[in-house]
Amino acid sequence: MHHFLNNILIHAFFQDSKLAILNNIGCFISITNDDDIVCQNRTAGTSEFVVVRSIIQRSQSPNKDIPKEEQGSLTEVEVNYV
Repeated sequence: MHHFLNNILIHAFFQDSKLAILNNIGCFISITNDDDIVCQNRTAGTSEFVVVRSIIQRSQSPNKDIPKEEQGSLTEVEVNYV
């Protein structure tokens, strides 16, 4: 996923349910203890992982557009089509 932030190309990386943001010079974005944004590490560690929070509640089920017979485990879906 690529995005531009003030004319800087950034890439979002997802791995093991964690998110890190890589800038266009190949360093991951982190925040210092003084709340400064820095890009200095070429590998993502604990200080480079991003946590996204939201207070918006979902008003609809994420599966609302998936037919009922296609919901569930792989075994359940296969049984529904047999």
